[in-house]
Amino acid sequence: MPDLLYLLAALLVGILYDEKRGGPFPPDPRLAVAAVLGGVLVVALFGLVLSRRLGRAGRGWARAYVAFRVHPVALQAAIVHLFHWPAVARPLGLERSWTALACVHVLPFLAIQGVVWAWAWKFEAPAGVRLRAWLGFHYRSTALLLAPYLLYAAANDALSLSRTASLLLGTWSLAGEAAAGALFAALAFLLPVGARRIWKTRPLGGGPLRERLEATARRLSFRCRDLLVWDTAGLVANAAIVGFLPRWRYVIFTDALLGVLHPAEIEAVFGHEAGHAMRRHIATFLAFGGAWALAVLDVASAYLPDAEESLLLLLVPSAFLGWLGFGWLSRRFELEADLYGAAAIGDVGTFVSALERVGVVAGATRRRGSWRHFSVGSRVAFLRLVEAAPEVGERFVARMRLWLPLGLLALAAAVAVHVVDRVPRTPGELGWAYLRLGDYARAESFLARAAPQEEEARQRLDLARLARKLLAETGGDPDALLGRVRDALAEGDLDTVRRVVDLLEARAEGGEPIDEMRRLLEKEDREGLAELFAGEGRDALDALCRPPE
Repeated sequence: MPDLLYLLAALLVGILYDEKRGGPFPPDPRLAVAAVLGGVLVVALFGLVLSRRLGRAGRGWARAYVAFRVHPVALQAAIVHLFHWPAVARPLGLERSWTALACVHVLPFLAIQGVVWAWAWKFEAPAGVRLRAWLGFHYRSTALLLAPYLLYAAANDALSLSRTASLLLGTWSLAGEAAAGALFAALAFLLPVGARRIWKTRPLGGGPLRERLEATARRLSFRCRDLLVWDTAGLVANAAIVGFLPRWRYVIFTDALLGVLHPAEIEAVFGHEAGHAMRRHIATFLAFGGAWALAVLDVASAYLPDAEESLLLLLVPSAFLGWLGFGWLSRRFELEADLYGAAAIGDVGTFVSALERVGVVAGATRRRGSWRHFSVGSRVAFLRLVEAAPEVGERFVARMRLWLPLGLLALAAAVAVHVVDRVPRTPGELGWAYLRLGDYARAESFLARAAPQEEEARQRLDLARLARKLLAETGGDPDALLGRVRDALAEGDLDTVRRVVDLLEARAEGGEPIDEMRRLLEKEDREGLAELFAGEGRDALDALCRPPE
């Protein structure tokens, strides 16, 4: 779990990058690369000091190791924001690709994190595990966590091939959010395939164990695509269920787990994983997660001024609260899955034995729990309590079955509130999108509907009307439009020129000189403006006259 949090923090650092708010150093790719190499060196030296001064155990190592593990995120933030790491994409011609930028953003973190893992191998890896296998396991695990972000970036690259689709989905919030939801659903279905391919997995071989598990699945009416073995070089003793629907669902056992448990205990673990699916735990988490995401969007848009920046501002506290809620519910879902698994094999003693043995192999104490699991001792005590008093388990299961309806109700309420909030914005958003696309008649139609309620829509309506007026007067000829701008400059009509610049910025094509235009407008430099419009600004005027796609 810490690796996931570190990766998310590293990605967020890249997303928040803004060249205009960068640090004291210029955006020089060579300096950025040197900063990455410096970060790698810093962590390598830190690891060397720790390896010489601290033993394998001890409180000093534990405290120092916490700082050691956080180093990649802290150095990533410094490299990205102080040394302008994303500037590396420019000489490579990658700045226009979301996918390429996503890879570039995360490279410093992966390089520095690799050094951390390499030193951690010396202190944490079981005897006999080679460094190559250790690093391969961690990088494969990170690749699966990174894959959804890269697929999202690839989808944006594909979308950018159509300016119309890109602008409509980027401006019309309901359509954009529906597309994002559809992409999220696709990623949820593709995740099992990613786990199957990215992790080092293989089908569980035929034999008595597979036959036993398949017989248990039939008895429980549980379906999955396959039973897999995850080769972790003996690093992880665990099992997992990956996938939402039976056709896309895998049950995965690690090599270490299969190596230490008896067949009956493996069957108990299988029953536990089947319990997660049969009790609809994944569906419950998805329902609450969707409701939470929509609530955060609504709070950001209602109470914070800048939609994009305010959303990023809310990510940290909302993620923390979601983390607490997810952990609280997850621990209880684990207890419910324990009850299901014990009932599936009809032997609490065997299930308890499997729990105890897995805990020992994983290095966990009986009294120490985690974010997602109660301690082994607490889980065993609960199973024994239910064995002695079955009514306790019945009441617990009855309460847990309420969570899915509550999650669906919360999701339905969040969707309703969100749609009610977004629908009135649709005319203004569509009007702005069509204005940027150059469809001024359609833009005027939508903006006229939004103007009575929105000041911003009224301003954009004036721009749409000005565009139609200018195109009617000039017949859509860029030369004639340039003459019209020159006339306005000669007459000192800077207000008209300023609105033309607003139109050029809205079209966002050939708009590199727009900042310079605004600077000259502030200085009221009419000669400089006339020269700029006739030179670099000519492409922008061509775009303004170009018919919509």
